[in-house]
Amino acid sequence: MPQNLQNLRFSFNRSVDSVIKSSGINDAALRFTMSTARELMEEFVPKDTGRLIESASEDVTGDFKGRITYSGPYARRHFYNTGGTDSLGRTFSPAVFNGAPRRGAGWDEAMLNEYESELYARVDRFIRRG
Repeated sequence: MPQNLQNLRFSFNRSVDSVIKSSGINDAALRFTMSTARELMEEFVPKDTGRLIESASEDVTGDFKGRITYSGPYARRHFYNTGGTDSLGRTFSPAVFNGAPRRGAGWDEAMLNEYESELYARVDRFIRRG
């Protein structure tokens, strides 16, 4: 499988971007937001050995957009957690994760559902400190 199909990339396109953009500050706040989001997301990412969590990296892509990428070999499958057929024709069912239902698919939305106001509060404190 090509490397780019093994990686999972998603962006925060919710109002965090608009808050940072409207504040008129540089990308330091966006980098802080990505770091904080990654930290808050950790408890929702499926964990066996911890390799998937450790594979996360942050990137500011320009125009006030940030991306957190999980590059573990099963990142995409774990994030979407749908059954399917692999390249050898073997079928598989959706995974049941240790720590479920807290840990599991769609961990970005799970984190935002629980910690969105906390994320905004931390970013706001960062911006106010300058």
